[in-house]
Amino acid sequence: MIFLSALLVLVVAPFALIVVGSIWLYLGHKLLVCILGR
Repeated sequence: MIFLSALLVLVVAPFALIVVGSIWLYLGHKLLVCILGR
């Protein structure tokens, strides 16, 4: 059971990092556009 959960974490973690990273990039881009647009 511990091995299974560890395997699940190893599989899910990269996808979670990609999703969070893309969201941060999107928000950061919008913020930069708002700041530089003024």
